[in-house]
Amino acid sequence: MLSAVNNESMAKRNVIPPLLMGQAQITWLMENIPGGLIAIDNQETITFFSCPAFKELGCTPANMLGNHISEFHQRFGLQGDASPLLEALHKGTKSRRVSQRLGRYFEAVNTPLVSEQGQIQGAVCFFNDVTERILQEREL
Repeated sequence: MLSAVNNESMAKRNVIPPLLMGQAQITWLMENIPGGLIAIDNQETITFFSCPAFKELGCTPANMLGNHISEFHQRFGLQGDASPLLEALHKGTKSRRVSQRLGRYFEAVNTPLVSEQGQIQGAVCFFNDVTERILQEREL
């Protein structure tokens, strides 16, 4: 279990804060986060999934949580060996990129989740649909 340290220090080091929420709050967050979020543990298991953009493709928390990240990659024809999320987990690298999937553009930020002892405990990908912004930039 990770103990609490001051939030500013944790944010600077990307340390996982202790989760002090009940299931209702977690469910609400998963359903209301703008964009999407996928978190995996050090076994590459999906531990948090909020991905409204992919609901129509059958990707919901109910069928993704607890699965290996390869389940998500396979649904979208992604190559696991080129996954920035797995690079964050295994190499500790942070990345930001824009990619096109499903006819939309997504900006994704991938980052490792690090314990107070400096060990990588997992990784997270935050992403937003930026299609409108990309199309506007192309018009300029």
